[in-house]
Amino acid sequence: MQTYKIAGIITEMDVRYERLKKQAQPYIYNGNMKADISFALNDEAINKAKEFYPGLSEADLEYLLYGIWFYDKLLDFDGMMLHASAVATEKRAYLFTAFSGVGKSTHTAYWKELLDDAVIVNDDKPALRFVEDKLYVYGTPFSGKHDISVNSRFLLGGICFLERGDENFIENITAAEALPLILPQTTSRIGEDRISKKLSLIDRVLNYSKLYKMRCINDISAAKMSYEKMKVSMRVRLSQLFDVMEETLSKGGTVAFATNGRSMQPLLHDGDTVTVKRMEDYKKGDLILFRKKDGGFVIHRIIKKKKELIFTQGDSLFEIDEPIKKEDILGAVTEIIYPEKTIKATDSRYKLYKFLYVSSLGKSLRLLKRKLSKQKNHIG
Repeated sequence: MQTYKIAGIITEMDVRYERLKKQAQPYIYNGNMKADISFALNDEAINKAKEFYPGLSEADLEYLLYGIWFYDKLLDFDGMMLHASAVATEKRAYLFTAFSGVGKSTHTAYWKELLDDAVIVNDDKPALRFVEDKLYVYGTPFSGKHDISVNSRFLLGGICFLERGDENFIENITAAEALPLILPQTTSRIGEDRISKKLSLIDRVLNYSKLYKMRCINDISAAKMSYEKMKVSMRVRLSQLFDVMEETLSKGGTVAFATNGRSMQPLLHDGDTVTVKRMEDYKKGDLILFRKKDGGFVIHRIIKKKKELIFTQGDSLFEIDEPIKKEDILGAVTEIIYPEKTIKATDSRYKLYKFLYVSSLGKSLRLLKRKLSKQKNHIG
């Protein structure tokens, strides 16, 4: 028995044939940890498999059966297989899944051509696994006839369902829309007692992931489009960027970054992107980025101005922030970039939202909400 570490799982396999030995070699484990799972393929299993796959060699049958068993056991470790080609760049993995022949491997190869740091994680059956509430994509030895994979893991950037088309088009889709698309592309040879676990995990993956559907032609222009749509920038604390941001804004430039937190819901959710620009003056209702007394940064709305003092508040918060001065303000939000659309501060719909928020009606509604919340907490 040889010990391997596949998708973070210590795995024992009694591998006989050269194909799987070669593909599993990068996954050999020489540590002292006890195996999590163990497989031993016998002649009976090989002979039974020959009945279903009469055209396959024993080496190919061994590769196939160990893959089926591993991905079945993966369900017990919060993981699943997806029939996809996975490409990673900037520490994120992007999965392109489709029926055979659509061109998912060709598409990820174009990503490698476009991006210097791109690497194919697994070109056929990457493993997805939740570890400490984060979803990772792993290479595995079960990487198809071309054996393209790396023994590494990457955070998931997104999952894209590919179709062939006469033009390039990509759109975000919901988990409900993705469910019938993903079911044919994952583990199918499992017992009835495992189906519930499989469906539960698929639901968790879909509700965690950024999902896309893409119709495309088979050339590099499609890869350019999918990369621009799907790429995920790594988050950096604003305090780490303050010097650069302040210099850029002071010279009349703009900065864009992903937000973090819930204080501006329903307008801003965690991960939405905003563009900020310094202004000559800031008015009641403006959404501003400012530095707090403790050195932190926040995006809240101006609700009133009194002489040199500016009072702000988060749209979903009851309490007003400590007053600030104009010199504490880095800039105002000029646009909000959602996954499916962009809203500029000059748009009529946004102006209406801002007007209602700072109006007497908006203030009354917030006071009522605060009162009801206090009564609810008191009753509870």
